[in-house]
Amino acid sequence: MADIIDASGLSKGSVYFHFDSKETLAVVVLEARQARWLRDVENLLEAAAPGVPRLRRLLPAMLELHRADPDAWVISRLISNLAAVESTRELAAEMTQRWIDLVAGLIEDATTGSEEQGAAILATVLVGAFDGLKITIDVTARGDRDAAAEALAEGGAILERMLLSTLGLPPS
Repeated sequence: MADIIDASGLSKGSVYFHFDSKETLAVVVLEARQARWLRDVENLLEAAAPGVPRLRRLLPAMLELHRADPDAWVISRLISNLAAVESTRELAAEMTQRWIDLVAGLIEDATTGSEEQGAAILATVLVGAFDGLKITIDVTARGDRDAAAEALAEGGAILERMLLSTLGLPPS
């Protein structure tokens, strides 16, 4: 907290008035970053026509997010850590649900909304798989960001093909 106080130029009292701990500060920062990441992905998706074209734009949008902001790599791990603490478990669930809802909406739009419950479950699997893929790659890449980005693109392409196949859509 001393480093934050020094860097911000605020008084110690001002910082502690807003953030009683580094955990509280971390949660606020994480919420703001995730909101920005969601907006950025949604903006990239809006460039494509609704339905299947927008669903096909999801992987490139996610890869762009991770290329443009290396901090996006840690979101899954941080949310998982928040979920392990009772006081932040609900927040972690809400943050994860936002990604699931985004993906489920894309799936519903691409399949004309006929499988709303199936879209939610499929989106949950897809978000979980992508998050797991990111964590695994981040660990196995041993700090090599280029290798990690390439592995994420390759793994993401496999997830995309699995999704399209599940939905009965032709591959990209």
